[in-house]
Amino acid sequence: MSFVQMVKEAFKERHPDKYHLFLRVMDDFRNQRVGIAEVASTAKALFQDSPDLALGFNVFLPKGHRIQVGLDELAACFIRDMNLDDDDDGH
Repeated sequence: MSFVQMVKEAFKERHPDKYHLFLRVMDDFRNQRVGIAEVASTAKALFQDSPDLALGFNVFLPKGHRIQVGLDELAACFIRDMNLDDDDDGH
């Protein structure tokens, strides 16, 4: 699954405003209307509650613009994902 597809899956239904902002910022960057610092800052804010997406976005950022994710955020994401998996099994 592509990264954009992952963002869409995470935000499209519950947070369409975040999804559209992500697309707009990426389009602005592609068209050189914003720089990498603004893209990184916006992504950090958008993915604040989704550390898995923040880490995934780091792949696209040059050195010096990485989004830092703490262990607590990763643990919360892991627990959330495990709970979602349990719900899918009907337990």
